[in-house]
Amino acid sequence: MSAKQSTLTLNGSVAGDTGDAPVSGLARIRRLNSLLKLSWQRGWTSLPTLEADEILHAGTAGFSPLKFADYTEWTERLHSLTYALRHEARLNPLGRTIAYGQLVRMVRQRMKLELLWQRNPEILDMPVAPPIIVVGHMRAGTTRMQRMLASDHRLSATRFCDSWHPMPPRGLDWRPIKSWAVLQSIGLMNPQFTSIHPTSPTAVDEEIGWLGLGFSSTPFDAQWHIPSFVTANNERDASSTYRLLKWLIQTQIWHERGPARPRVLKVPQFMEDIDALLAIFPDARIVHVTRDPLAVVASSCSLVTNQRTIQSDDVDMNEIGREWLIRTVRREGIARQRIATHAYPVVEIGYEQMEGDWRGAMTTVYESLELNIDATILDRMERFRSHSGPKHKRHNYRLEDFGLTSEIVRTAFVQCEN
Repeated sequence: MSAKQSTLTLNGSVAGDTGDAPVSGLARIRRLNSLLKLSWQRGWTSLPTLEADEILHAGTAGFSPLKFADYTEWTERLHSLTYALRHEARLNPLGRTIAYGQLVRMVRQRMKLELLWQRNPEILDMPVAPPIIVVGHMRAGTTRMQRMLASDHRLSATRFCDSWHPMPPRGLDWRPIKSWAVLQSIGLMNPQFTSIHPTSPTAVDEEIGWLGLGFSSTPFDAQWHIPSFVTANNERDASSTYRLLKWLIQTQIWHERGPARPRVLKVPQFMEDIDALLAIFPDARIVHVTRDPLAVVASSCSLVTNQRTIQSDDVDMNEIGREWLIRTVRREGIARQRIATHAYPVVEIGYEQMEGDWRGAMTTVYESLELNIDATILDRMERFRSHSGPKHKRHNYRLEDFGLTSEIVRTAFVQCEN
């Protein structure tokens, strides 16, 4: 089976294009792609554009001209992203439609937020308590750590619906309902999603949608093959992205109208942007979650393949293996070097520690962060573990599926440490 023939199906197994029976998710995607093509050919709907200027025009429709502080850099990032989508991502019709919809929505959300901040300048003066930042690789157990910490009523956290719909509502909050509809759609197209990343509209989740509003490489790099955009982002100063993150936290505090509680923040992108992140939050406390690199790389490649299979009919698993080994090693080197010099509390906790004795692991975390922990907090964590929604089903992945071996991965990480 060639690399380009190899793809990870939505039930986690490897299948080629030689007659394997498709799972229901892939069958639905094929039908959607056929319907979209037919609709464009017959003129029932318009072919979604992936030109930055057209996306800006659609996203800003109805707004008076609005140029904010980082507008030039923001639009440059969008141009870079749309170039990569047109020339590198190999999108199928569904992928093109999803990309257009995501980007227009993000432009529109940013416009609404900027208008809100102009009309209510006190928002950006709201005090922010020093956050607790969960740092770790994708697939290392960072979501579980974030949700365990968020079980503590003294801390605050971002919900899935807040991350993807950050504009505060006027009256009835429809964001959980909108997010429910999105998750239902994702589940129909991608049944494996709930086993890879179980969530719900009001579940604590990472601030990936917030970083997307600044056209950071997350949340785009997992779902699309966009190497030129990722490279350009690596070379840019990420300061504006994390100023935006702080403004969004302040917006949440303003909306909630309560005292600012320490917020538990978590996005894997933090590892490579940690200098810019800590420049905005210099007094943050850090929880560094670690896991065996072999499992991290294999699981990350599996997640990325799963996401890209939805939006592209040309997914190269060896390409993903090379790309995400490099990304993971780069993140490891940057994060470890910066964390070693951080002046505020840092605790490192292993995935295996959380698997084996979560109570002991969380007690260690709290002691290291100089926080009190008692039976009430541990009981809240236990209730979260017992009632946290969908449980992980079997998620199959092997390094060999992505052209990697344990020796290749371990050698890359040893070189990173040196």
